[in-house]
Amino acid sequence: MSTEIARRTVRIRLDPRVDRPWQRTEFRHRDLRGWADEHRAELVRAALVLCRAWIAAGQPLGTTVLGSYERWSAVLGGILGTVDINGFLENLEAFYEDADVEGAIWRQFVDRWAAEFGEQEVESTQLFDLANSIDGFDFGFGNDRSQRTSFGKQLTRQRDRVIGEYRIAQTSGGKTKSHKSKKWRLIRTRLYDEPPPRDETGGHRGHQGTSGHTSYAQESAKSPHVRATGAKTSPNVPYVPQGDDEEDGPL
Repeated sequence: MSTEIARRTVRIRLDPRVDRPWQRTEFRHRDLRGWADEHRAELVRAALVLCRAWIAAGQPLGTTVLGSYERWSAVLGGILGTVDINGFLENLEAFYEDADVEGAIWRQFVDRWAAEFGEQEVESTQLFDLANSIDGFDFGFGNDRSQRTSFGKQLTRQRDRVIGEYRIAQTSGGKTKSHKSKKWRLIRTRLYDEPPPRDETGGHRGHQGTSGHTSYAQESAKSPHVRATGAKTSPNVPYVPQGDDEEDGPL
């Protein structure tokens, strides 16, 4: 399951407690769909009673939030919590660990990248060789050039994304003189845990981390998109690439 599908999924677990559940014959409702249609009014009434109880309690919101579904998870969590039905969305982390195979591969890749190169600038060709040593990456079944192109596109889709303790950044150097290889680096997210210091006027001066590396905003300001369009960056607002700024193609 991909990361995008996993983060939009809520897992439920059905345990029939028998070896061959499809052979069962003893059910409370043998035709569950038919029973639901027949008792639709009762089921709707029961759901409305839960909603009325939540409203009467002051509409408390649930505390576990599902990204992109914030309102839904807050309201439904609040309704269930009002009637003491606990455990809503508590299995998210365990589910992500089990289902997010794509994310696990990229975290392993970034960990090995950091161990091999740290935060220094590297070329895509070096990263392709690193990725090739990790099980799970899918580069297709084409020739070497085709597989490198596939990896280049996958890596470009991860640009500016935080994975583990690092953000993947494409450096200002862009491509080499041969125009065949992009350059990348990792930036530790610890550099942005604290706001930058203020100058005498009360404004942010921008800052560097304890290791002397530039901040997210400083790095973003070097982006070809920012230089070409004059887009503004702030120490507290990360640069977000715009449509045509994405480059897919061979390494």
